[in-house]
Amino acid sequence: MRAIIDRMEGASVVLRVDGQELLVPREELPKDAKEGSALFLIISPSASEEEAREKLAKSILNEILNNEK
Repeated sequence: MRAIIDRMEGASVVLRVDGQELLVPREELPKDAKEGSALFLIISPSASEEEAREKLAKSILNEILNNEK
């Protein structure tokens, strides 16, 4: 997916993607990125984050169920 750096706002950068704005941390971009730079975005699942959210959800559910005694 292609994105263009629209502007820099403090520690964030505004990207234009298919007519929409996407706000991302400046640290996520290449060091030489500047306004007008074209970027290629890759979107992929993060198994480790999904696993962490699943563990947290199970932990909360177990806590709720165990406290209803």
